[in-house]
Amino acid sequence: MDELYNLRELDLSGNDLKGLPREMYRFRSLEKLYLDNNKIDDTNVFIIMAAVSHLRYLSLAYNFLSNIPQSCIEDSGMYPLLQCLDLSFNYFGSEDDVQVVLDMSRLEKCMLYGNPLLGPSGED
Repeated sequence: MDELYNLRELDLSGNDLKGLPREMYRFRSLEKLYLDNNKIDDTNVFIIMAAVSHLRYLSLAYNFLSNIPQSCIEDSGMYPLLQCLDLSFNYFGSEDDVQVVLDMSRLEKCMLYGNPLLGPSGED
């Protein structure tokens, strides 16, 4: 991964991934990461990605996630530039499961449609 230090955008959608390696922090210039349509159910993905300091856009749509751990933002330096977070079509069942996004200081857009917390249709 050291050879890809200038990588700014990475699309790993549709690869049946269940998680991410802890070494993701080595993508120092990464700004956009697409992880849609995988099988990610490990909430550690939020902690791992919090260490990617230039991340501005993170898409985790169509996975199996059900909560965001508070520990992913306990350090004020985590997710310092994140502006857009797509959590559509996962398994977030209540507001408490996504409460952490309120502490992401630069977040401008968080997509949650298709989750149980929005009612039977996922759009309530």
